[in-house]
Amino acid sequence: MADVKLTIPEKIRKFLAATIASTSGNEVFFLAKVGWEGPEAAAIEEVDVLARGNVHSAPAIVKRAESWDIAIHNHPSGVLTPSDADIAVAGELGNRQVGFAIIDNSAERHYLVVPPMRRRDRPEKVDPAEVEAIFAPGGPLASGSPDYEVRPGQVAMAREVAEALNGERVVAIEAGTGVGKSFAYLVPSILWAVKNGPRVIVSTNTIHLQEQLMTKDLPFLARVLPVQFHFALIKGRNNYACKRKLEEAARATQELVETDGAAGQLRNIVEWARTAGEGSRSELGAPPPEAVWEKVMSETDKSLKVNCKFYSECFFYRAKRAAYAADIVVVNHHLFFADLAVRRETGNYEYDAVIPAYKRVIFDEAHHMEDVASNFLGVRFTQQGMRNRFNRLVSSRDEKKGALRYLAQVLHAEGAPAAAQEIEKGLLQTVPKAAQRIDQELSAALDQAEAEALTAARGPERDGKARSGSGGAVEGAAAEAGGRQLHVRVAAGRRAFQQALTERLHAVKEELAILCGQAGKAARLLSGTEGLAAERRGGLLLELTSLHGRLDVLQSQIATFLDFRDEKQVRWVEVQGRRDDAERRNIVFSSAPIRVAEDLLQLVFNPLATVVMASATLSVEGGVSYLGDRLGLDHLPVERFHFSEQPSPFDFANQVLTLVPDDFPEPGSSGYDGKVAEVVLEILRRSRGRAFVLFTSYGLLQRTHSALEATLRREGIIPLRQGEAGRSDLLNRFRSGPPHALFGTDSFWEGVDVKGEALECVIITRLPFRVPTEPIQIARVEEIESRGGDAFNCYSVPQAVLKFKQGFGRLIRSTTDRGTVVVLDRRILTKRYGRTFLRSLPPTRFFKGPTAEMLASLGAFLGTSGEPTTIPAGESEAL
Repeated sequence: MADVKLTIPEKIRKFLAATIASTSGNEVFFLAKVGWEGPEAAAIEEVDVLARGNVHSAPAIVKRAESWDIAIHNHPSGVLTPSDADIAVAGELGNRQVGFAIIDNSAERHYLVVPPMRRRDRPEKVDPAEVEAIFAPGGPLASGSPDYEVRPGQVAMAREVAEALNGERVVAIEAGTGVGKSFAYLVPSILWAVKNGPRVIVSTNTIHLQEQLMTKDLPFLARVLPVQFHFALIKGRNNYACKRKLEEAARATQELVETDGAAGQLRNIVEWARTAGEGSRSELGAPPPEAVWEKVMSETDKSLKVNCKFYSECFFYRAKRAAYAADIVVVNHHLFFADLAVRRETGNYEYDAVIPAYKRVIFDEAHHMEDVASNFLGVRFTQQGMRNRFNRLVSSRDEKKGALRYLAQVLHAEGAPAAAQEIEKGLLQTVPKAAQRIDQELSAALDQAEAEALTAARGPERDGKARSGSGGAVEGAAAEAGGRQLHVRVAAGRRAFQQALTERLHAVKEELAILCGQAGKAARLLSGTEGLAAERRGGLLLELTSLHGRLDVLQSQIATFLDFRDEKQVRWVEVQGRRDDAERRNIVFSSAPIRVAEDLLQLVFNPLATVVMASATLSVEGGVSYLGDRLGLDHLPVERFHFSEQPSPFDFANQVLTLVPDDFPEPGSSGYDGKVAEVVLEILRRSRGRAFVLFTSYGLLQRTHSALEATLRREGIIPLRQGEAGRSDLLNRFRSGPPHALFGTDSFWEGVDVKGEALECVIITRLPFRVPTEPIQIARVEEIESRGGDAFNCYSVPQAVLKFKQGFGRLIRSTTDRGTVVVLDRRILTKRYGRTFLRSLPPTRFFKGPTAEMLASLGAFLGTSGEPTTIPAGESEAL
């Protein structure tokens, strides 16, 4: 396309020239549609004016540019040579398949920086035979790896993904452990993107999988595949450092932070950034405190975009430009749904938002879609978050420090006294008082919520069934930090509590409105200040417009939370911390959609061409009706949606023994906790450690670990506990050195890969039913029952089964692995739903019987008890 000839018809030329003349010859930024008169001949057909500027520049509104458009702007000087800023914008647009041209003021002459690109009339399909050839013996994958072996399930999945891309379909594929699902969806996606141009988004839930794709799978495929392709990772913007803010931090380190320690940390970040690679927080090793990182992180509402002098070298925009140019873009679910929340507001999928525009997406670890979508399609704000925000504006320790004091000083120095005085007499005086009043209102709300939670009627859990109620004490992440969580649902049934919260939040909203007005007034004064360089004024102005925008968002979030007419949302508050721990005491306000099915249909499945959902755990008893209802898949046309299972290639029947003691007390009964500790100890003795002990309650985990730690250490087994170190550190210690036992909750049930003898036993202490006092769980149960459904069997059980399958899946990660899974919850034998759990697992050898015989069988299977390594006849059966 380098020799493309661009024609500007006379009618269009006159429009361009007249528009430029109407601005007194200043710069104007246009966006045009082109038509093709031949293979290398294009003509402009339509033009839209996007922005007007001054004699030096005009805002480059690149978000509206669609693939195969062309952006045009004039140089009043008549010199058409592109500037550095022009080249940066042209590069960004070119990566989006958008052309770029410079014209003179009369539009008689033009310089084609990036020629327009021609749209394909029809996508070119991926040949399934070409896909299969890549996976075949002697094919590129086999040639690139001596350990490669053909797996029929992987080939079948790759073919299905190719057909989904070709036919613009929605597919859900359950790929058992060892299928190799990442290659199965990457290979056809790469071939599709290379043939057709539009990128394919790959979204994961965990950092571990994201790192595997970026550092292992995609580089390997780039070496061996017969096509050249590009791939990129894009993180949330706040993960990247901002070079403009780094420059400011280097100039005024002491003024921006409260303590000498924080100042030292900030200086270290500034020094690191001089040689940083991608410039993201993960490169720093030990993450800096939020209050320090916030001083230098990239933020949408504090970005000068193409008008920033660091634009061409900006860490964030460099990553984004790589993503525009990439065939495969890797993101995580949180970033994807943050992008989707923006698209819900704009209704547009053609423009770029948080991530580049897309029409085809692969969700790996797709079983998390409902929970992540709920988080981003609702609202959440906290007392601690507001405290932190106000403290950054005016330090609570030293009122001479903080962002507002520093901004006022800079404005005085830069010759903008009116704006500086507005900050000093307005915001600097008002913020501390408003912050105190807001904190008092939220603390009162916290006390009311705590009282409401502690007096709420609560019944005991029965088989994981949720009882409708207002809230309760919940053991979880807060307990891990030495605190607690109390959940209280804000619903029509508790009118007095709802009214009290409404009054307090309205008072908060009024304070925020006053601050918002003052920030807006200061911004208007600064905007009209003469004598400041445009870029300097723009950077200072961003601080005020950002403050105004964030205060406005907080008001909107409060209004959304208080909109009790919207019955599709569930609202609740969380009380965190204890009365005697003022620093950790906090109230969190949340709302989320009770059902995301309709949102996902409107925002994902209907507007996108292809959606592939992959996971090792999508089905319950071989069917996908649970996720079909929760995600809206049931409402897709039959011809557009397909579900398939690709079973694991591992020989579970010989590699795994599943054991359930049938004389074990039921969870919640007297003596259950003590029995767990007693039997876990005996199991770990027979497995010689080398075990994951998985809990659903952090409290039971702590009690069990404390009871066994000294004994296990005396016997040469190191008991690791979730929370005593980071997850990666715990796993590294577990894989090496002496025998270990790892006691974990949620984050160790999935996304953890330990191969070999380091892990030969998984102990599931309790069937993983979700806490039935969580407000969102209660609301979802009520919603299902209101539709005449059986909430327990159609929601609670399938949800627990998927989590159970994830825990079971930690054991066997290769063809040579071998081990046992022990379930210390006899409800799997005694309750009708227990068979649903068992039937959802791959076939294994199975033992049920008294605890003593179970321990003997476990030792025999692992060869650690001196008994035969085969299970005696009559004690085992096929599962």
